[in-house]
Amino acid sequence: MTVATVIGAGQLGTLREVICWTQVRSHESNFISGQQAFRRRGCQLLAEPYLALGLGHPATVYAAASTTTGAEFPDAMAVRYEFPEHGAGLVLTWYDGEWAPPYESIDGFPLAIQGTLYLGQDGQLLEDGITGQRMLLRDGQLPRELPTAVLRREQSPERPRFVDSAVVAGIVSYQVRQSLDWDGAAMRARNCPQATPLIRECVVAGRTV
Repeated sequence: MTVATVIGAGQLGTLREVICWTQVRSHESNFISGQQAFRRRGCQLLAEPYLALGLGHPATVYAAASTTTGAEFPDAMAVRYEFPEHGAGLVLTWYDGEWAPPYESIDGFPLAIQGTLYLGQDGQLLEDGITGQRMLLRDGQLPRELPTAVLRREQSPERPRFVDSAVVAGIVSYQVRQSLDWDGAAMRARNCPQATPLIRECVVAGRTV
């Protein structure tokens, strides 16, 4: 049983939100290295929900971060991706570093320092990104730990194209300090011409990741 199977079978009802987070960070401190580390984490975290849900490019991307001085990458950051055409509309939020989801626990299960939470109309699926434990929490039912077989990660050749594009959009949104109307296929922000050179720089820097 995979995440895609659980969601596809309607175990959570209509999926409305996905939250990914990690407080496990690299010690690299200069901007390029920090950007590369951030990019790696994003690709690792977002790959599974992207593949499990069959997500494409987000329509809008917005990144917020703690204030920082110099060229160092921020210690705390959140990126919000909106997919209005996915189901009834889906929001995926990624928290990185010192910022964490607005929950300490879900139905008594504490959130690990890294993980993914799928929030549906009828229940939740909580993944511990450190141990791989996954709990299915359906409304009105006892919590159910999913079998070990679910720990296998789905693979797809589409991962770099969609996931890396989304991560680039988050980095650039942080740099320009505004929401992006994102054209992922063309790798451009329709509403922000000043983002174009930053996108190019980000893509070039990412080739060494």
